[in-house]
Amino acid sequence: MANTPGSTPALIFIPDISGFTRFVRDVEIEHSGHIIRELLETIIDANTIGLEVSEIEGDAVLFYRMGGSPGAAEVLGQVQSMYEKFHLHLKRYAQTRICHCGACITAHKLELKFVAHFGQLTTNKVKGFTKLFGTDLIVAHRLLKNQIGLDEYLLLTKSYADSLHDWQDHASTLWADVQFGTEHYDLGDVDYLYVPLTPLQANIPEPELNSYTLDSGATEMFRNVAVLNAPLELVFDVMSDVGFRHRWQLGIKDSTELSGAITHEGSTHRCVINGTDSDPFQVSHDFEASKGVVTWVDSDIIHHIDNVIQLEKIAPAQTKVTMIAYANFGWIKTFFAKLFIARKFKSGNDKSLASLNTYLEKLVSKGEGHSSQVVLWAE
Repeated sequence: MANTPGSTPALIFIPDISGFTRFVRDVEIEHSGHIIRELLETIIDANTIGLEVSEIEGDAVLFYRMGGSPGAAEVLGQVQSMYEKFHLHLKRYAQTRICHCGACITAHKLELKFVAHFGQLTTNKVKGFTKLFGTDLIVAHRLLKNQIGLDEYLLLTKSYADSLHDWQDHASTLWADVQFGTEHYDLGDVDYLYVPLTPLQANIPEPELNSYTLDSGATEMFRNVAVLNAPLELVFDVMSDVGFRHRWQLGIKDSTELSGAITHEGSTHRCVINGTDSDPFQVSHDFEASKGVVTWVDSDIIHHIDNVIQLEKIAPAQTKVTMIAYANFGWIKTFFAKLFIARKFKSGNDKSLASLNTYLEKLVSKGEGHSSQVVLWAE
C-alpha cells in the first residue's frame, strides 16, 4: 500500500482463536469467558519478538511492531511458540479440569490461526491508549474472513512474504507445504500464502503435572464435622472457590496468587493472614466425585499440613462436611501441636463452618447459586 502522511511502516500480527463464536454461544458464558481470557493471556505471554498489543478483540489479539519488518525466522518462530503454548494450555486444562459444564468439556476443540501483514500505520493516543489507523490495518482484519478451508493456519500477505529477504530460505523447510490464495475485497484483490499449522501438534508435549499425594507418615491432628443446610453441589461450589475462602474462613484476610478462576486439579492460592512469605500457599488436589460424595485435599505446602475434605449428601438440601487435618512435624512437635494448638484450630474451623452455613442458607433462601458455578457431574 502507498505511504500516507504521518504513517509508519509496521508489522500487523493477529492471532485469532477459531471456534470462539460457537464456543461462547453454545456453552456456559461464565466459564467460557474465563477460558478465553486465560488463552489470550497465554498468547500475549508468548510474545518474544517485541510486539505491542493494540487491542484485545474478543477472540483475537491485535499486535503490531513499528519500524523494519522482522525476518521470516522471527515471524515463523513466533507463530510456532504461540501455537504450541496455546495448545499446551488446552492440554493441561483438559487433564486438570473437574468441571463438566459445556465450556470446560469442549475447550479442547478451540483452535488458533494467524494473519500477518506489513504495511503503513498511523497512531492516535486516546487517554493513554494507542489507537491504530490505516488501510493496511483494514486489509489485515478483512483477511481474518477468507476462503481457506482450514481452522488453523498462518496467513501472510504475498506482498509481505515477498519483502522478507529470508522467506525462500525457510519456505522449503516449513512444517507443511505453502499454499496460495486471493481474496477480493472492496479495497482490491489481496494475494496471500498460507501454511497449515496442524502438523505442529506433534511438537506439543504432554503436560507435566505435579503430584501432591498425602504424606504416608502424617498424623491426624484434628477433625471437624458439620451439617450444612444446602445441596452438596452448592457446598462444593463455595468451599472449593479459593478466591472466596476469606469471606467465610476465620483468620484469612484475603486470597491472592490464584492460578485460575475455575477450580481445577492443582489450583493454587495464597491465604493472606499476616501478609508475609510464610502465609499458607495452598494447593487443591486429588479431587474425587461420585454421586453423593465428593472429596479433595487442600495442602499447605509451606507448613506441610494436609486438609482432607469430604462432602456427603444426606438430604437434597443437607450436606455433611468432614474436614481432617494431617501434619508430619516429627513426633515431639506433633505431640505439643496436638496438645496446645490443635484445639484452637479445631474451634476456629467450627466457627468458620458456621459462617459458611449462614452464607449458604442465604443463597438457598433466595434461590441463588454461587459465582464459580462448577458442574460436578456430567449430564
